[in-house]
Amino acid sequence: MLGTLCYGFSGNIVKRHLHMIPPMATTVGALTWVGPLAIGLALGSGLPAKLESDPHAWNALGHVAVLAVMSSAFALVLWNMLLTRTTAIRASMVTYLMPVVAIGWGLLDGEPSW
Repeated sequence: MLGTLCYGFSGNIVKRHLHMIPPMATTVGALTWVGPLAIGLALGSGLPAKLESDPHAWNALGHVAVLAVMSSAFALVLWNMLLTRTTAIRASMVTYLMPVVAIGWGLLDGEPSW
């Protein structure tokens, strides 16, 4: 519910106040604010000790980094592009498809269902 509320606020704020900024710049600005927070949380979660003790941890961290860039950052650029071309309400409709796509990928990947 909180995620849905945040998407609603984000779409309206970007559409109303940041529509003149290019989508890439809006994305960079958003991720610049989130980046230090995420790094702080990662450092506080015991990540440095895990990287020292587990030989596979660096590989896993690399996969997380690729996922962050290829899905989160790229999707945010597309989201901001969509907001510049349509209304905030129409652009937010995309978020309703996310669970459907996630379930579909899970089924294709053979993840167990409950």
